[in-house]
Amino acid sequence: MVALPNGLLLTIMYFMRLPCSALEGVAQANGGDATKKKVIYYLHLHKAGGSTMCHMARANTKANLGHNCNTEPMCCGESLEEQRAFAHSTPYEFVANERWMSNGPMDLENYRYFTTVRHPVARSLSQFRHLNRQVGKPNAKLVAGTTYRHWLERQPDNFYIRYMLGRKVLDLPRGRITASHTMLAMQRLAQFEGVMIMEDYERTAQVLNISLGWEHMSPTSHRHGSTANTVPEDADISGLEHLFKHDIVFYEWAKVLAVSKPNEDSKCTNSCCGQCSPFR
Repeated sequence: MVALPNGLLLTIMYFMRLPCSALEGVAQANGGDATKKKVIYYLHLHKAGGSTMCHMARANTKANLGHNCNTEPMCCGESLEEQRAFAHSTPYEFVANERWMSNGPMDLENYRYFTTVRHPVARSLSQFRHLNRQVGKPNAKLVAGTTYRHWLERQPDNFYIRYMLGRKVLDLPRGRITASHTMLAMQRLAQFEGVMIMEDYERTAQVLNISLGWEHMSPTSHRHGSTANTVPEDADISGLEHLFKHDIVFYEWAKVLAVSKPNEDSKCTNSCCGQCSPFR
């Protein structure tokens, strides 16, 4: 288990102490006309339920039938202008982005943002297992006999923070991700309309029915990875916990947002639903 350092724990506590009005302002900033037809943007964080999301998207809306609902060219541009142009030109109602987000601001006027987050250690181990299944095939990225620990020691740290903040942060050397980056990633995630948690997919994926009106829901029927709710025992990260330090905080924040979004019982439409902070 990766413990939360005091400084990073204070970061997430800071966000949890915000009044609902503050979180609502973050989520709705630059939101534009709420009645306007927007493109559904799904940030596909690798090995965190993206294939399942794509199957459900195809059953409920117009999405690319290609690999994981990605588009060609890849969604959705760097600058606000490029993102706007993509939204106006794409033939799809749902687009997936299976790489990092843009450096520029989120285009909340033309997109509705959704994503799924998984425990960072479980996600990392799932990625390794996925690569391991490709050993011996053309373009394989692992050689036979590579252990998870050997591979992990050579990976960038804090995958979520890097992908949430774009190319400028993606390419930082290991060890250069800071609590400031974490806070920026958390602020960006707060602007997503729907945040789902892979370990609690059946419940948190109901945001798709509530927010988007999707009726064909099968959030577990296309799962290929581990369905365990805890980090697998074979995830040996002793001495390497620092590689996930900021991602753990981000994951905990994602879980807060997942229960703060509109729920079916209350039919509330703000970002808090009366339960965004236990400190109120």
